[in-house]
Amino acid sequence: MPLLTWTLSYHSTVDERALCLSRFSCCLQLRCFNAGAADVTVDEQRNRFLAAVALEEARKAAESRNFELAKQHIASCQQHIGQTASAETQYTVALQQEMHQMMDAVSDERHYAAEGSRGINQVMMRHQQQRCNDASESDAVMYQTSWKKEMKRRTK
Repeated sequence: MPLLTWTLSYHSTVDERALCLSRFSCCLQLRCFNAGAADVTVDEQRNRFLAAVALEEARKAAESRNFELAKQHIASCQQHIGQTASAETQYTVALQQEMHQMMDAVSDERHYAAEGSRGINQVMMRHQQQRCNDASESDAVMYQTSWKKEMKRRTK
């Protein structure tokens, strides 16, 4: 069964004929060899990307005063992140807490105007750029690599 079927009908102005083309596409699934467990670091970065996309969609919805849709985007992302291989890591737990804070920020127009618009833009850009722009303690821990932890331990 084709995955996608489309038909194109057009009138050629060159030779004054009406033409109709039909095409279909299929998606073949290859069986993968047992590659082992998913890489947790890669999964964390995928979660970060998904969070940035969800926050961007939530921001667009909130700017058009559709706060329920904004909360749905964030909740859907939270649910997906909670089911990934890296769901229990420190980074992903902090990411989910941050998403929960952003859901509170878009809960209604008053919250969005007071703190949500600035907060959601800041968090979204931080995840899009894949770096920490805010030096608060939670972010510092969230973005700390094992190398940075080791260097801080050595300096103490």
